Amino acid sequence: GKPYHRDTLDDVDNDDGDDDEDSSDDVSSSSSNDSDDTPDYDAKGNEVKPASHIWYVGKFCMNNARTAHALQHWRLHLYHFVSDWIEQRYNSAEQLRKRDKMSARKKRKLARTVSDRMEAEGQTTALWREFRHTLSEAANAKQQGRFSMESP
Repeated sequence: GKPYHRDTLDDVDNDDGDDDEDSSDDVSSSSSNDSDDTPDYDAKGNEVKPASHIWYVGKFCMNNARTAHALQHWRLHLYHFVSDWIEQRYNSAEQLRKRDKMSARKKRKLARTVSDRMEAEGQTTALWREFRHTLSEAANAKQQGRFSMESP
């Protein structure tokens, strides 16, 4: 995926700032940054390899990298899941109009209602179970190591 700030979960703006002359260039440059071979940069300025990059590693390193990647981005995945869940249930035009007119107190009450509904529908438990499963896989992979019985 695209690089993002870990604290805010907002996408990192990878514009170099040289295209201030023409706003139509911004549209074309942002669509060209979505290609698989144009490098992006993370919030610290480090280059993020494109999705088309091939990493030559063995199966143990590959499994470790997959697990580390899943754990590194768990907060972003959780954010997207919850955002999608809310969007499917609470984003009709009428609901958005009502929410825009709400006081902060009423918005907090609505947030508690949404949270309670997620809990009642089992979403919170399922998300926690998935996270714990990922942690268990990471711990088990570390314990099995290179010389486990499952290794060829």
